[in-house]
Amino acid sequence: MTPHPFRPTTTHPSTSDLALAYAAAAAVATAAAWIILQALHAATTTDLSGSVEPLLLLTRIGVVTTPLTLALRVAGYAALLWLALAAMGERPHFKSLLFRLLLLAPILEAPAAIDALAFLLRNVPTFRDAHVPIGLDLLLPGHQGRLGALLISINAATLAWGAALGWSLHRALGHSRTAAALTALLGWSLVVLLPLLST
Repeated sequence: MTPHPFRPTTTHPSTSDLALAYAAAAAVATAAAWIILQALHAATTTDLSGSVEPLLLLTRIGVVTTPLTLALRVAGYAALLWLALAAMGERPHFKSLLFRLLLLAPILEAPAAIDALAFLLRNVPTFRDAHVPIGLDLLLPGHQGRLGALLISINAATLAWGAALGWSLHRALGHSRTAAALTALLGWSLVVLLPLLST
């Protein structure tokens, strides 16, 4: 029986459960990348600054490599969370962590896909002008550089992801409330901070 992502369970996910969860997460991530690609294609006709072309090339590559990068990213997160739980005296199960991270992965695709859809639907000159603030940048607009990227990263999607992860670790996998909260905080911090390395 497939384990429920949030209800308490002693059933570990099977290989087929992992395969289905991965296929669904990869499909969502690839669709989000495709939407972003379409928006960047449209942006080349309105944004004459030349800043879109490098992003367009990277996104074309990203659409093809999305399933691989998703697998590497989720496996890396699962390994780090496993180590964190083990260091706190818990008994984590790697496949269970991997399964739940795959189920939660589509949440993190939402902000970029929303921006891309907004560009396609709005009459704005540049892709950056289409950004839909759903994070701290809504309360503290106008910041650029890494501070601006940090404010954007702390948004409704990453907060929902972190909360769902903590709830799943505690309620579904039976880890202590403290261990689940600290591990979810670690995972959330990685999700928020790692994108800043590219800014």
